[in-house]
Amino acid sequence: MSERLDGESRFLPNLHFDLSEIQLSEVTFILQKLEQAHRTRIVWMGPYSLEGNHLSINALDLLSVLNHCTRTTENEMELFRLRRSAADQIVAVMKRARDEIKIRNLEMWRDSYNKLWLGAESGKDLTQAPSQPRRIELIP
Repeated sequence: MSERLDGESRFLPNLHFDLSEIQLSEVTFILQKLEQAHRTRIVWMGPYSLEGNHLSINALDLLSVLNHCTRTTENEMELFRLRRSAADQIVAVMKRARDEIKIRNLEMWRDSYNKLWLGAESGKDLTQAPSQPRRIELIP
């Protein structure tokens, strides 16, 4: 287990990652962007640390970071792997948890990480065809 950061919750500890170069590039850019922008409306849930390629961050803060990432063909798979790793860590903590409130919070977080993608596209089910109107009106 990595060292706990000052202000990190013992109840719901940070997630820890060794980032790939692509993940590191995107996450570093977004963290800097969020820290420097005064209109982002981001409220950090806990402290985070990015030293070298090691990231320690609260699960909700990582959701905010991922929500601001721009998906490209070059980084989409790496961002997916980061989300998958976060979900796996949350499941591991959930298995050890005994407090019902903590378990419910972790389940909600896991469900958020398991969505196809975060943000505006999160509710889309790409396995189903889009709904068609019952009646098609022709433009004269």
